[in-house]
Amino acid sequence: MMRKGIRGIFILLVVLLVSGHAWGEEEDTMWIMHQRLDTGVTFLWKNSQGEWQQNLYPGGSLSLSTLFYIGKDYVDVEVVPYHRQANPGEPGYFDFSGETSYWNQTALAWDKISYDYHYDQFSGIIQGSTCHTAYNPQEGSLLFTATMTLLPREGVWYNIKEQLMLGQEGKDYLLALLDNPTSDIIEKMNLLDPREETYNPNVEGYLLFHPVVITYWEEVPLPEEGPPEEEEPLPEERDLSFTPSLEIPEVTYLGHPTPAIDRTSFYLEGLPVTATQVYGEGLASNGFGVLSGPGGSTQGVSIRRNSSTRGEYTFSRVGLYQT
Repeated sequence: MMRKGIRGIFILLVVLLVSGHAWGEEEDTMWIMHQRLDTGVTFLWKNSQGEWQQNLYPGGSLSLSTLFYIGKDYVDVEVVPYHRQANPGEPGYFDFSGETSYWNQTALAWDKISYDYHYDQFSGIIQGSTCHTAYNPQEGSLLFTATMTLLPREGVWYNIKEQLMLGQEGKDYLLALLDNPTSDIIEKMNLLDPREETYNPNVEGYLLFHPVVITYWEEVPLPEEGPPEEEEPLPEERDLSFTPSLEIPEVTYLGHPTPAIDRTSFYLEGLPVTATQVYGEGLASNGFGVLSGPGGSTQGVSIRRNSSTRGEYTFSRVGLYQT
């Protein structure tokens, strides 16, 4: 349950950036690599007559065309689909904590783990061979085009109706996910909400996200050298041991917020200390998550952190989960 602390989505359009440095051709300049994470979303819905709207249907294709403004006079501008399993230096990698990484954090995405869980696992299939970029360094504009197959890359659809079946909490979650959607989207969502007068049980609706990573390089002057800084002594190592423990009811109900408490026992230099103190001083960090669920899938669970040691799980599917 314990892991190193990482900080750090949504996106109808989002941005991100990875840090990198290299020397310029002149001795008084250097190159800085920037990265930006942008997450688009596509809404597929079928009306009560069983007709998919706007010619968007599962298995079809969509021509993506997005105009970005990243700034003037950059070089080596590139746009590729985001790949959460990519390593540094590989296409699609994004450093969520990089100094020159830009992206839009939301209530549901504050680091790589939460972004991948709430957004990326519901991504469509962007055909890498169709990706094309056109950057205008005088205007700072970047046009990105590609073709996306309207199928979830990992076989998991984001089903809007299932989410709205959870009531107001499910709707609040969806609104947070979409980060204030347009009135047109909300109107269509209401057709899928059993609490709304416009609800129609024959209507279907799904979301597909399409995240991309934009990389570009900037030449900047070298920082002026100041007087040498005195080296600070290394902090004294402190012996921290722990026994992880999560308190959560073994049985709960669908759509019912289920409290979870981090009961991890800590010992600092052999003396007991509270988890709140350890997390507050940055000696360790924790996270609430789902390791496995029915059929090996973690879909159908929403998680909310209330404090450093308390959170809430809400399950929308029956099954056995490991938290």
